[in-house]
Amino acid sequence: MPGSLQLIKSPWLDTFKELMTATKEDFIFTSPFIKLSAVNLMMECKGHDCAITGITSFRLRNFERGASDLEAIKILQQHEKTLIKNIANIHSKIYIFDSCAAVISSANLTPGGLEGNVELGVLLRDKKTVNELKSYIMGLISDTGKSFEITSEIIVESENILKAIPKPPKAYEKGLRDVEKDLFKIEDSSEDKIFQSGQSSILRGLSGWKKDVFKCLVKIKKDIFTLDEVYRFERHLFNLHPENRNVKPKIRQQLQILRDMGLIEFTNRKGEYRKLWK
Repeated sequence: MPGSLQLIKSPWLDTFKELMTATKEDFIFTSPFIKLSAVNLMMECKGHDCAITGITSFRLRNFERGASDLEAIKILQQHEKTLIKNIANIHSKIYIFDSCAAVISSANLTPGGLEGNVELGVLLRDKKTVNELKSYIMGLISDTGKSFEITSEIIVESENILKAIPKPPKAYEKGLRDVEKDLFKIEDSSEDKIFQSGQSSILRGLSGWKKDVFKCLVKIKKDIFTLDEVYRFERHLFNLHPENRNVKPKIRQQLQILRDMGLIEFTNRKGEYRKLWK
């Protein structure tokens, strides 16, 4: 349709602000990485009653290396009309403003994506296409096999782990621009999902069942393990938690939480997991 498609070149910060300010009902997005300053800008520009629905990649590694800010997700969740889901391997960057406009872009919801990096996208105003994009994203969100809830428990445990990471010497601290440049280079690396700060930071941050199950995973001396191998610790975990007589379901639950935090992931084989920490 003539006039319904427009190239969006970087920086597109002003265009984002204009579209966000005009949004009155709902803003829907997918963005692997989200940063606090970009979310604050979004919250300032949006209409008062505007609902927010989004998909991001919630991995501890993303927060560890500064690709995303955990605080950004906390702020979004404090907004009562917000639903943020986790698809760890999400790669699309889509922004939908009511049913009026949508941007498909290479840009994450970060300062670099909005202003600093060399990005390119298209702005669509064809309502049929915009609604198709909406249906696509809502389909991902409702697919419980692909998208997972980011619970308050997961946020708190992740925050505790990140706080337990030893601080680098001041001489090695990087400025924002250097960090953004590094992210631009590595954000598409499929290998960069391994939490680098070690088991000690994880153990200091985790608590309760999660910590005990994680200790069992540490005892499995290989990167890929099976559910049956974790079940071998059933008696040990029962001795630690004698009040719980359904240990195997509890193990599966804790593995799901550790997966949602980005510390393990499913492989392509049923009942098999991969460790995502060094």
